[in-house]
Amino acid sequence: MTPLRNMLRRLMAPHALMPLAALLAVAVMWGVTFNASRAEERRAHETALQATERLVDTYEAQTLRVLNEINQNLKLIAYARRFAGKSGELSELHAQNLLLPKLLFTTRVVDRRGRILASSRAEGADSVSAELLAHHAATSELFVSQPYQAAGGGEPVMDISRNVDDREDSEIVVITMPISYLVSDYDVQRFGNSGVLAVIGRDGVVRAKRTGERISAGDKADFSRVLLSGDEEAGEASLRPPPWGGEQLYIGARPLYGFPLAVVVALSESERLANARAAAHERIVRSGGATVAVLGLALVLSVLTRKVQVLRDREQAERAETARRIEHMAYHDSLTSLPNRAHFGRRLSEMLVHSREQGEPFALMLLDLDGFKKVNDVQGHQGGDLLLVEVARRLSHAVRQGDFVARLGGDEFVVLAKVGQGVHEVDGVARRLVEAVGKPYDLDGKTATVTASIGVALCPKDGQTADVITHLADEAMYLAKQRGKNGVVYAAVERGPVAQGMAIGG
Repeated sequence: MTPLRNMLRRLMAPHALMPLAALLAVAVMWGVTFNASRAEERRAHETALQATERLVDTYEAQTLRVLNEINQNLKLIAYARRFAGKSGELSELHAQNLLLPKLLFTTRVVDRRGRILASSRAEGADSVSAELLAHHAATSELFVSQPYQAAGGGEPVMDISRNVDDREDSEIVVITMPISYLVSDYDVQRFGNSGVLAVIGRDGVVRAKRTGERISAGDKADFSRVLLSGDEEAGEASLRPPPWGGEQLYIGARPLYGFPLAVVVALSESERLANARAAAHERIVRSGGATVAVLGLALVLSVLTRKVQVLRDREQAERAETARRIEHMAYHDSLTSLPNRAHFGRRLSEMLVHSREQGEPFALMLLDLDGFKKVNDVQGHQGGDLLLVEVARRLSHAVRQGDFVARLGGDEFVVLAKVGQGVHEVDGVARRLVEAVGKPYDLDGKTATVTASIGVALCPKDGQTADVITHLADEAMYLAKQRGKNGVVYAAVERGPVAQGMAIGG
C-alpha cells in the first residue's frame, strides 16, 4: 500500500492536480465539440433527406404533367385523324391552337413504313427510328424512344408516339421534344451546383440528366438501383451512390405512372453538409486554440506551483535542519560533539523507565581524567581541547553498539552501558575505556599522557533513581582516584561507597 499511497500523494499535489484538471477540462471541451458537430451534421443530413423528398415530389408532378399533356395531344391527333376528315389535318389543328408549341415540339404523322405523312414544321427529320416502327408493329402501347441527335443538329431529342387506331396499317402519331425540356426546372438555389435532375427509362438509358448548366443523355444506368429496394411504388430519399456511378448523393426517385420512366432527384452530400462541416471545422479550430491556451496556462501554473512547493519544501527542510542543529547544540557538547549533560539526563531517565518496565539492568560509568590539569597547564587550553576531542573519539570507539557516551563538562565523561548477561560485560567495557584513555596522545607534535578514574553504579542493584545512582557512581569515581587513579571502582548501596573492584594499572 505504501507505493500506492505515495503515488496518490504525488497526484494530489497542486502542481500535479492542475495539469490533470486541465486535461479533464480539455477532454470535456472536445467531447462537447464533437457531440455538437455530430448533432449538427446529423440535423443537416436529415434536412437534406427532407429537401430531396420535397424536390422529387415536385419534379414527379411536373414531369407527369408534361408527359400527360403530350399523351393527351397524341390522343387528340389520333382521334382527329380517325374521325375529323380534313379538319383533322395538322394545319387545321395548329390553326385551332390544339397542337403543342412548334418552338419546342415537332408533331408528325407517319405510316408503318416510317414515311412522313404530315408534320407541324417543314424542316426536321424526314424519318423515324426502326425501333419506333418495330414497337408499334408489336403493340399499341405508348412508346418513349431513347434520346438521339436530330438530323438538323442541336441538342438531343426524344420521341413519344402512339398508334392512331388498332388497325395493322394504322398511322403513327409522333411528338418529338428536346430532352432539356424534361430538366428545365433545375434551380441552383434549390439543387446547388452539383445536384442532379434526371429521367431514366426502364431500359436503363438516361433520357435526360442535368447537373448545374450541364445537360446530358444516353448514359447507362442500372434501373434496379434507381428506386430504393427496387420497389417501383416506393422511392424514399437516401444517401447512396447514384445509379450512373460516382460519389454518394442524397437520392430520391419516383416511377412515373403510365410511362416506362422514372424521375431521379439527387443533392450533393458535400454541398448539403458544407455549412455543418464548416461550423465543425470552426469549432475544432476554436477548441484547438482553447486547448493550447488551457494546457499552456496549466503548464505555467503547474511550474509556478511546483516552484512554490519546492521553495516551501526547502524552507521546511531548512527549518527542520535549523531545529535539528538547535537541538543538537542544546543536547551536544560543542567541543567534542558528544551528548552533553542535558542529553545524558534525558537518556538516563529513559533507561530508568525501561529498566522498571522491562527489568533490564544497566550500568552508569562516571569517568574523570587523571593528569588533565597538568596537560592544560603545560600545553595550554588549545592542547587541552585537542586532548578532550581525542578522548571523546577513543571513548566512542571503545564502547559497544547501543552504549551511550556523554561529556558532562570539563574532563568529566559518563557512559551508560547495558549489563546484558552479567556484570562481567560491564567489566569488559570499563577496562577498554581505561586502556583507551591511557594510551599516549600526540597533540600537535607534543606527547601527553592522561589516565581515567571510573566509578560504576548498577541499576537497579545499586539504585533505581537518577540521583541515587549518579551520586553513587560519583563517590565510586572519587574512591578510584583515592586508590591511585587509572582504575575502576563499583558502588554498593547497602554498605555505602565500597570498592567492588580493583584499580587497573596502580
